[in-house]
This record gives sequence, C-alpha cells and structure tokens, in this order.
Amino acid sequence: MRDTFGLDSLVAKLSQQLPAAQLKGIAARFSYPEADKPESLNKRFRKTGYLTLNQLAALVDWKTAGRQTKNFRDNNSEAAVKLVTALAAYAADRLAEAPDIPASILLALRAVHFSTASVILTAWDPSEYGILDVRVWSALHALSGDARFDRGKRVLFTAEEFRLYTLLLRRWGRRVRVSPRTIDKALWQFDKERAA
Repeated sequence: MRDTFGLDSLVAKLSQQLPAAQLKGIAARFSYPEADKPESLNKRFRKTGYLTLNQLAALVDWKTAGRQTKNFRDNNSEAAVKLVTALAAYAADRLAEAPDIPASILLALRAVHFSTASVILTAWDPSEYGILDVRVWSALHALSGDARFDRGKRVLFTAEEFRLYTLLLRRWGRRVRVSPRTIDKALWQFDKERAA
C-alpha cells in the first residue's frame, strides 16, 4: 500500500505517544451509552448484506444523539436504505485502499454524513473501520500535533479526512495488533479524559 498520507511516520509518532498497552487500557475505560451499538448489528448486517430503515435509524439516532433521526426517517425509504447500504457493504469489501468510496455511497441517504457513514461501515466491519468523531479528531491533533487534525470551526468531515482517518486506524491497528474500532474507542476516551 502506498503511503500517500505519510502514515508510517504518523503511526510511529502515535505509537510512541500511546503504546499498545496504554492504548488498550484507555479503550477498556471507554464509556458511552450503548457503546457496542454498531457492533451489535454486525451479524445481521453481514447475514443480509444490507440494513433496514429501522436498523439504520437506530445507528443514526445513536451517532447523532437523536438530532438527525426524524430527518433521516422522513427523508429515506426502506428500499433506498437497503439498496444504498448493500452497495456500500459491497464496495467496502472490494475497495480497501479507497474507504472513502463506500462512505461516499452512504451519503446518497439523507441526513448521513461521513461521521454517520463511519458508524455504518463499522457495523459492517469493525476490523477495518472505526467511528469518526470530533473527539477522536481532537485526540489525534493533541497526540500528533499534525495540522491535518486541527478542525477549527468546521463541523462536517470530508471524504479526504475520512480516508486519512480510516487508513491511519488500519495501519496503526496492524502495528499494535488491535482493531480500528478499539483505537477509535481509545482516542475518544483519551480526549474525554483530557478535557475533564
């Protein structure tokens, strides 16, 4: 895999800041309501190859703390949700080097942005995806000092940021032998504790 983002040096720096044992310890302290919500749908999602409107609405509700649930339900049909999630799952299994493509497919659904797409893809495969969130982005900025992780006042993530994040989690995960989902939990918890 080409290192277009300079991930090797970034992963080395992050691994020094959060060695594997510390990373796992922080992830073990991760505390969020229904923390396993994305993983709880994994077997059903894998079996059918798609999510239903109700299943996806539950993920949207979880990710957005209810802020987008009504908008999501009012503007997406059962057929659209099944088709788009099936296409994204298919792409996720075939385009490992371009994780922004399955995420971008999910943006065809109303009220779905890259952070919500990350939850859906994590439900599909937590061994390849982690949840994108301003809190994990803040943790990456604090740990690395890398300007790419400075959000400023921006709220929504871009396709390029999604790709950077996903490829970073995968490479870091291989280095320390944990899943991207474990790393995202550790980053979220790290930022929560840092802000306390």
